[in-house]
Amino acid sequence: MALFANKYYIDKVSTSIAKQYVFQHHYAKGMIVSAFPCYGLFQAESLIGLCVFANPISQFCRRAVFGPESWSAVTELHRFHIKDCTESNVESWFLAKCLKKLCIDKPEIRAVISFSDPKQGHKGVIYQALSAIYYGRTARRLHFFDPLSGQLRHSRVGGKRNADGSYEKGYCLKKQDGIDKGWIPEMREPKHRYVFLIGNKTQKKIAKTQLKLTSFPYPK
Repeated sequence: MALFANKYYIDKVSTSIAKQYVFQHHYAKGMIVSAFPCYGLFQAESLIGLCVFANPISQFCRRAVFGPESWSAVTELHRFHIKDCTESNVESWFLAKCLKKLCIDKPEIRAVISFSDPKQGHKGVIYQALSAIYYGRTARRLHFFDPLSGQLRHSRVGGKRNADGSYEKGYCLKKQDGIDKGWIPEMREPKHRYVFLIGNKTQKKIAKTQLKLTSFPYPK
Protein backbone atom coordinates (compact mmCIF):
# COMPACT_ATOMS: atom_id res chain seq x y z
CA MET A 1 0.00 0.00 0.00
CA ALA A 2 3.02 2.31 0.33
CA LEU A 3 3.07 2.41 -3.47
CA PHE A 4 -0.37 4.02 -3.45
CA ALA A 5 0.80 6.72 -1.03
CA ASN A 6 3.59 7.59 -3.45
CA LYS A 7 1.26 7.67 -6.45
CA TYR A 8 -1.90 9.25 -5.01
CA TYR A 9 -2.81 11.75 -2.33
CA ILE A 10 -6.01 12.58 -0.46
CA ASP A 11 -7.27 16.05 0.39
CA LYS A 12 -10.52 17.74 1.35
CA VAL A 13 -12.60 19.19 -1.46
CA SER A 14 -15.41 21.73 -1.30
CA THR A 15 -19.05 20.70 -1.45
CA SER A 16 -19.41 22.44 -4.82
CA ILE A 17 -16.52 20.47 -6.33
CA ALA A 18 -17.90 17.25 -4.84
CA LYS A 19 -21.35 17.94 -6.29
CA GLN A 20 -19.87 18.54 -9.73
CA TYR A 21 -17.86 15.32 -9.56
CA VAL A 22 -20.89 13.29 -8.43
CA PHE A 23 -23.04 14.74 -11.21
CA GLN A 24 -20.43 13.81 -13.80
CA HIS A 25 -19.35 10.39 -12.55
CA HIS A 26 -21.72 8.87 -9.94
CA TYR A 27 -24.94 7.11 -10.96
CA ALA A 28 -26.92 9.02 -8.28
CA LYS A 29 -26.13 12.38 -9.97
CA GLY A 30 -26.68 14.31 -6.74
CA MET A 31 -25.82 14.71 -3.04
CA ILE A 32 -27.68 15.47 0.16
CA VAL A 33 -27.53 19.03 1.56
CA SER A 34 -25.77 17.95 4.76
CA ALA A 35 -22.79 16.38 2.93
CA PHE A 36 -19.60 16.86 5.00
CA PRO A 37 -16.75 16.19 4.95
CA CYS A 38 -15.81 15.49 1.32
CA TYR A 39 -12.44 13.93 0.47
CA GLY A 40 -10.88 13.76 -2.97
CA LEU A 41 -8.42 11.24 -4.35
CA PHE A 42 -5.82 12.93 -6.55
CA GLN A 43 -3.25 11.72 -9.02
CA ALA A 44 -0.91 14.61 -9.76
CA GLU A 45 -3.41 17.49 -9.91
CA SER A 46 -6.32 15.45 -11.25
CA LEU A 47 -9.32 14.54 -9.09
CA ILE A 48 -9.91 10.85 -9.78
CA GLY A 49 -12.00 9.76 -6.79
CA LEU A 50 -14.39 11.04 -4.15
CA CYS A 51 -15.55 10.01 -0.69
CA VAL A 52 -18.42 11.94 0.90
CA PHE A 53 -19.90 11.54 4.37
CA ALA A 54 -23.30 12.94 5.38
CA ASN A 55 -26.12 12.64 7.87
CA PRO A 56 -28.58 10.04 6.50
CA ILE A 57 -31.92 11.15 5.12
CA SER A 58 -33.60 8.88 7.67
CA GLN A 59 -32.99 9.67 11.32
CA PHE A 60 -34.05 6.11 12.14
CA CYS A 61 -30.89 4.77 10.45
CA ARG A 62 -28.73 6.58 12.99
CA ARG A 63 -30.80 5.62 16.01
CA ALA A 64 -30.77 1.94 15.06
CA VAL A 65 -26.99 1.59 15.42
CA PHE A 66 -26.36 2.40 19.10
CA GLY A 67 -29.85 3.38 20.25
CA PRO A 68 -31.79 6.68 20.18
CA GLU A 69 -29.58 8.33 22.81
CA SER A 70 -26.44 7.97 20.66
CA TRP A 71 -27.71 8.92 17.20
CA SER A 72 -25.19 11.78 16.91
CA ALA A 73 -22.29 9.29 16.90
CA VAL A 74 -23.43 7.87 13.55
CA THR A 75 -23.00 9.20 10.01
CA GLU A 76 -23.28 7.73 6.51
CA LEU A 77 -20.87 7.02 3.69
CA HIS A 78 -23.01 9.02 1.29
CA ARG A 79 -21.09 8.92 -2.00
CA PHE A 80 -18.03 6.92 -3.01
CA HIS A 81 -16.49 6.69 -6.46
CA ILE A 82 -13.13 6.12 -8.13
CA LYS A 83 -12.42 6.39 -11.84
CA ASP A 84 -11.49 3.22 -13.69
CA CYS A 85 -7.96 4.49 -14.35
CA THR A 86 -6.74 3.15 -10.98
CA GLU A 87 -5.39 -0.31 -10.23
CA SER A 88 -7.06 -2.87 -7.95
CA ASN A 89 -7.12 -2.30 -4.17
CA VAL A 90 -6.95 1.50 -4.51
CA GLU A 91 -10.64 1.73 -3.57
CA SER A 92 -10.21 -0.05 -0.22
CA TRP A 93 -6.99 1.92 0.48
CA PHE A 94 -8.75 5.22 -0.26
CA LEU A 95 -11.79 4.39 1.88
CA ALA A 96 -9.66 3.22 4.82
CA LYS A 97 -7.70 6.50 4.72
CA CYS A 98 -10.92 8.54 4.56
CA LEU A 99 -12.37 6.75 7.59
CA LYS A 100 -9.22 7.67 9.54
CA LYS A 101 -9.48 11.28 8.40
CA LEU A 102 -13.12 11.32 9.48
CA CYS A 103 -12.03 10.40 13.02
CA ILE A 104 -9.95 13.58 13.09
CA ASP A 105 -12.43 15.91 11.41
CA LYS A 106 -15.49 14.60 13.29
CA PRO A 107 -14.18 12.96 16.49
CA GLU A 108 -17.70 12.47 17.85
CA ILE A 109 -18.44 9.86 15.15
CA ARG A 110 -18.08 6.20 16.17
CA ALA A 111 -19.95 4.46 13.35
CA VAL A 112 -20.39 4.92 9.61
CA ILE A 113 -23.28 3.20 7.87
CA SER A 114 -23.24 2.44 4.16
CA PHE A 115 -25.62 0.95 1.63
CA SER A 116 -24.71 -1.16 -1.38
CA ASP A 117 -27.13 -1.28 -4.30
CA PRO A 118 -27.43 -4.68 -6.06
CA LYS A 119 -29.16 -2.92 -8.97
CA GLN A 120 -25.84 -1.23 -9.69
CA GLY A 121 -24.01 -4.54 -9.38
CA HIS A 122 -22.73 -3.75 -5.90
CA LYS A 123 -22.59 -6.23 -3.02
CA GLY A 124 -20.20 -4.31 -0.77
CA VAL A 125 -16.99 -6.14 -1.66
CA ILE A 126 -14.88 -3.12 -0.64
CA TYR A 127 -16.68 -2.91 2.70
CA GLN A 128 -16.10 -6.60 3.31
CA ALA A 129 -12.39 -6.14 2.56
CA LEU A 130 -12.27 -3.54 5.36
CA SER A 131 -14.13 -5.82 7.82
CA ALA A 132 -17.32 -3.79 7.95
CA ILE A 133 -20.21 -5.39 9.82
CA TYR A 134 -23.03 -6.59 7.57
CA TYR A 135 -26.50 -6.18 9.02
CA GLY A 136 -28.86 -7.40 6.35
CA ARG A 137 -30.92 -5.62 3.74
CA THR A 138 -33.26 -2.66 3.65
CA ALA A 139 -36.92 -2.88 2.70
CA ARG A 140 -38.14 -2.16 -0.82
CA ARG A 141 -38.87 1.54 -1.09
CA LEU A 142 -40.51 3.91 -3.55
CA HIS A 143 -38.17 6.44 -5.13
CA PHE A 144 -38.66 8.95 -7.92
CA PHE A 145 -36.53 9.66 -10.96
CA ASP A 146 -36.28 13.36 -11.80
CA PRO A 147 -35.73 13.56 -15.59
CA LEU A 148 -34.75 17.25 -15.45
CA SER A 149 -31.81 16.76 -13.11
CA GLY A 150 -31.16 13.09 -13.83
CA GLN A 151 -31.30 12.44 -10.06
CA LEU A 152 -33.05 9.73 -8.10
CA ARG A 153 -35.20 11.35 -5.40
CA HIS A 154 -35.84 9.66 -2.05
CA SER A 155 -39.48 9.42 -0.96
CA ARG A 156 -38.66 11.44 2.16
CA VAL A 157 -37.63 14.48 0.11
CA GLY A 158 -39.96 17.33 0.95
CA GLY A 159 -40.62 16.20 4.50
CA LYS A 160 -39.86 18.13 7.67
CA ARG A 161 -36.13 18.28 8.40
CA ASN A 162 -34.48 17.68 11.76
CA ALA A 163 -31.75 20.01 13.03
CA ASP A 164 -29.05 17.70 11.65
CA GLY A 165 -30.45 17.80 8.11
CA SER A 166 -32.14 14.39 8.19
CA TYR A 167 -35.85 14.02 7.52
CA GLU A 168 -38.42 13.46 10.23
CA LYS A 169 -39.47 9.83 10.61
CA GLY A 170 -42.83 8.86 9.20
CA TYR A 171 -43.06 11.20 6.21
CA CYS A 172 -43.01 9.68 2.74
CA LEU A 173 -43.88 11.39 -0.53
CA LYS A 174 -46.98 9.82 -2.04
CA LYS A 175 -46.80 8.36 -5.54
CA GLN A 176 -49.18 10.91 -7.02
CA ASP A 177 -47.32 13.80 -5.36
CA GLY A 178 -44.15 12.73 -7.14
CA ILE A 179 -45.97 12.38 -10.46
CA ASP A 180 -47.36 15.89 -10.00
CA LYS A 181 -43.77 17.15 -9.74
CA GLY A 182 -42.96 15.52 -13.06
CA TRP A 183 -41.01 12.69 -11.42
CA ILE A 184 -41.21 9.05 -12.46
CA PRO A 185 -42.05 6.57 -9.65
CA GLU A 186 -39.51 3.76 -9.31
CA MET A 187 -39.67 0.94 -6.78
CA ARG A 188 -36.13 0.21 -5.60
CA GLU A 189 -35.12 -3.25 -4.52
CA PRO A 190 -33.54 -3.81 -1.06
CA LYS A 191 -29.96 -2.63 -0.55
CA HIS A 192 -27.22 -4.31 1.46
CA ARG A 193 -26.41 -2.56 4.75
CA TYR A 194 -22.99 -2.25 6.37
CA VAL A 195 -21.53 -0.39 9.33
CA PHE A 196 -17.93 0.58 10.10
CA LEU A 197 -16.89 1.12 13.72
CA ILE A 198 -14.21 3.81 13.78
CA GLY A 199 -11.79 5.36 16.27
CA ASN A 200 -8.84 3.90 18.16
CA LYS A 201 -8.79 0.29 19.37
CA THR A 202 -10.40 1.12 22.70
CA GLN A 203 -13.13 3.22 21.12
CA LYS A 204 -13.93 0.50 18.59
CA LYS A 205 -14.08 -2.12 21.34
CA ILE A 206 -16.51 -0.01 23.38
CA ALA A 207 -18.61 0.78 20.28
CA LYS A 208 -18.91 -2.92 19.49
CA THR A 209 -20.38 -3.62 22.95
CA GLN A 210 -22.93 -0.83 22.42
CA LEU A 211 -24.02 -1.98 18.97
CA LYS A 212 -27.75 -2.68 18.71
CA LEU A 213 -27.65 -4.24 15.25
CA THR A 214 -27.73 -7.95 14.42
CA SER A 215 -24.87 -9.02 12.16
CA PHE A 216 -25.17 -11.56 9.33
CA PRO A 217 -22.71 -13.40 7.05
CA TYR A 218 -21.48 -11.39 4.09
CA PRO A 219 -23.55 -11.72 0.88
CA LYS A 220 -21.72 -13.66 -1.82
